[in-house]
Amino acid sequence: GGGGGGGGGGGSSHVALGDVRGGGRALDLRSGVTGVSGGLVGGGGGAQQPLPLASLSEHQVAALLRGIGLGKYAEACLRVPLRGRDLLLCTPEDLEAAGVSFRPHRLSLLEEAARLAEEGVPPS
Repeated sequence: GGGGGGGGGGGSSHVALGDVRGGGRALDLRSGVTGVSGGLVGGGGGAQQPLPLASLSEHQVAALLRGIGLGKYAEACLRVPLRGRDLLLCTPEDLEAAGVSFRPHRLSLLEEAARLAEEGVPPS
């Protein structure tokens, strides 16, 4: 198994907010998070904390999909809409119903979601 980086454990598919790319341009996932100015990512100064996966909007999840090489499902994510908190509850069958047709992609996405749920989505 393994979603793209070699079998066992965290690896090179690490996605930071400032690293997520779509169509050759950097996307800032923080732009659509409600409450960012209220301190969700640290607000004023100091070290920024990772964003909880559950706080991501469907647009941010679509950008995340693009960043991990599953951008072909970004439109389906926006149609559903599939938000971070929804992704945490998804089964492979849910993702299939949402339009992620290829089983290995569903499993890779669920692996990535589990990792991001544990570690948070790193700020840029």
